[in-house]
Amino acid sequence: MFEALITLLLSNSIANANLSATIPKPTEPTATSINFNLDLHKENPVISADASLVFDLQKNTVLYQNNLNTKLPIASLTKVMTALIILQENKLDEVVTVAYQATQVQPNKMWLLANEQITVETLLNGMLMQSANDAALALAIHNAGSVEAFIAKMNAYANNLHLVNTHFTNSVGFDDANNYSTTYDLMRLTLQLIKHPIVLTITKQINKIVTSVSGNQHTLANTNQLLNSPYQVIGLKTGTTPAAGACFIGITEGEKPLLTILLNSPNRFQETKVLLDWANSI
Repeated sequence: MFEALITLLLSNSIANANLSATIPKPTEPTATSINFNLDLHKENPVISADASLVFDLQKNTVLYQNNLNTKLPIASLTKVMTALIILQENKLDEVVTVAYQATQVQPNKMWLLANEQITVETLLNGMLMQSANDAALALAIHNAGSVEAFIAKMNAYANNLHLVNTHFTNSVGFDDANNYSTTYDLMRLTLQLIKHPIVLTITKQINKIVTSVSGNQHTLANTNQLLNSPYQVIGLKTGTTPAAGACFIGITEGEKPLLTILLNSPNRFQETKVLLDWANSI
């Protein structure tokens, strides 16, 4: 039911963009049907994050926002774009040969080995559950041949989707003044990503042991502390760096599916609960 809702929502809210293996051109409008209902005659939630948003997935409506179009660093929320490109252009059962460069990246990691053989799906599990930087880099190099080529593709996708306040300089989410987005752009990007059912199948897992084609085992632990809580959170992505602070994109299932986004929150999981409690009370 939830996946059917997402499919219907996306068909109504975002036109199909030409996300091909070649660098796409921004030829089609997007997000033409997203609604705003900010006059709900209810006191807004008290949130300390630099930017925040609540989106009703069923009604296709922004219920609350603060600093909707403010450009901010987004840490590992960057990986939402990395995942989208991979899911658009690569098959889940493709075998990736891990580049040495990917093994040298800083943690979080799933501790890949140079030349290890591992599937795209397994790397997506590492990247989306554990926010593994080595998985993100291995996928980027596999997809585009080099980090630089993949970054160019990330910005082309952003351009194609008309994410006008978004720019990428890496596939991982490292701090950089030119790696930024907004809650509004991230909302629209996330709606594209969850069009792929495998995403929420991955992100709702708490722990998992995966085995590469080479026979190496990797233990994954989800960074999302709201899984298996009464809030019915099933995703989606955490991010933390010194510049970005603590960030979180949340997705819930149930009678009132919601999408929440927090950028630079002093307590991202507690503030997500505040947003969800507020949204569920209106």
